[in-house]
Amino acid sequence: MMWRYLDIGLIDPYEAMAVHEAMFISRLEDESPNTLYLEQYNTKSVFLGYHQCAQAELNLDYCKQNNIKVVRRSTGGGAGYMDSKQLNYEVTVDRKEYGIPSDFVGSYGRIMDGFIEALKYLELDAEFKPINDLLVNGGKISGGCMTRKDTIILQHGSLLVDFDLETAFKVLNVPKIKYKSKGIKSAKSRVTCLNKELGYAIKLENLKTVIKKGFMKSFGISFNDSGLSSYEKELVNKLLPKYRSEEFIYRM
Repeated sequence: MMWRYLDIGLIDPYEAMAVHEAMFISRLEDESPNTLYLEQYNTKSVFLGYHQCAQAELNLDYCKQNNIKVVRRSTGGGAGYMDSKQLNYEVTVDRKEYGIPSDFVGSYGRIMDGFIEALKYLELDAEFKPINDLLVNGGKISGGCMTRKDTIILQHGSLLVDFDLETAFKVLNVPKIKYKSKGIKSAKSRVTCLNKELGYAIKLENLKTVIKKGFMKSFGISFNDSGLSSYEKELVNKLLPKYRSEEFIYRM
């Protein structure tokens, strides 16, 4: 079976969210194949889940003072800080073609298996932690968000490569009680990154290569390197004003 592999490189985070939704719509309409998509954001950004309140989740004054873009996803889940040092992904796939479970936890786990296999090539043992996290040595190294319609899944998220924890916890209003209830001394103790676990700074091209190999092994597929279709580009242009609008971002 052949999937599309799409590496868009650096991209504006608002445009990225429009691309993600465009790819999902296109896959739903059977206008595009199952796809593994990779990207990096060209600026510091913080992402809100679709149902979250910006004022409650974020230090908006800090974001404004430090030119950190506030972005809202089309998917649920929690807020997360991102910059150009992280590698972000999207998978659009027909779950029935690969026996991916219909429940959220099962489908998260099945798609995360591609990254688990990938990290084995780097001699890292990763494990899936429900609902939607990937752990290495007990620290979160990746998280995912998902939406679905009919049998089509969109899962997107990030791999933390060299994470700026100090900025992240200035941007995010992390509720301390959440971590105390889990017996964790601090929010920071839950997070790790690839460079820390590897003991060296991995080149993004090498990381992308092992991700491709991990998905090829996990799903028994090969890849066709390609770009967005003309239809997807049209959808991106239509969707982009929504993602850039303050009405959408701040739910006015």
